[in-house]
Amino acid sequence: MISKISGFVIIEVLVVVAIMGILSSVVLGNVRSAREKAEIAMGKAFDSHIYRVIGLSLLSKWSLENGAAGDEAEGGNGGEIIGGVTEVAGITSNALQFNGTNGLVQSPSSFFDTTPTEFTVSLWAKPSVIPPSENAVLFYSTRNVEFMVGYSTEGKFFVSYKLDPTGWEGVTAGSKSSPGKWYHLVASWSSGKVVLYVNGLVAGTIIPTGNVFATTPSGYLAFAAFVRPTGTTNYFKGILDGISLYIETIH
Repeated sequence: MISKISGFVIIEVLVVVAIMGILSSVVLGNVRSAREKAEIAMGKAFDSHIYRVIGLSLLSKWSLENGAAGDEAEGGNGGEIIGGVTEVAGITSNALQFNGTNGLVQSPSSFFDTTPTEFTVSLWAKPSVIPPSENAVLFYSTRNVEFMVGYSTEGKFFVSYKLDPTGWEGVTAGSKSSPGKWYHLVASWSSGKVVLYVNGLVAGTIIPTGNVFATTPSGYLAFAAFVRPTGTTNYFKGILDGISLYIETIH
């Protein structure tokens, strides 16, 4: 009789433990959801006032809605959607999801007619996985400038750029950005400082070794891949939205 009662008590305890586990997971899920919503709100607030923060004007903007990648501003840098790209829900409306194997947006245009002294790239990114290769490029441009925003094998966003004669250098965020979440990224370049922002907060800074960009025409304007005449690599797997390019100081 005692053993039966003990067995019943044990079952009750296990049920209570299970219920507590479920409740704690729900609470933890709600906390994580609230935190992500707060981070998205910070990113949106920063994005809406970015021109005041950086003192630059908008040159090109791609909302990536309605299955298109046209330049909605004055830059004229429209892009062609290539490979495994689908339209999905974005940060405000719709966005583009890239499959990580052959999906990208590419344009034959160049952002700049001459080498700029200051510019800033702003975008929303939601990585699906931490990439197995060295990086998964979110944004890349060249001609007068070689510059990218990427996602590392450690799950950290980074900014990289190529200078003459020193080559590639850059800065990586100090904290990990987990897959499955939206992040607002801003990469701001000037000859005095390069700054990476994640969700409106400074994630990393670096002082460039020089202010002369590598000028070899070795790539093309692209989103979600690293594109060069020798081939396309480092495809990004995830969603991109609201990409903007700012240039020319307002005074």
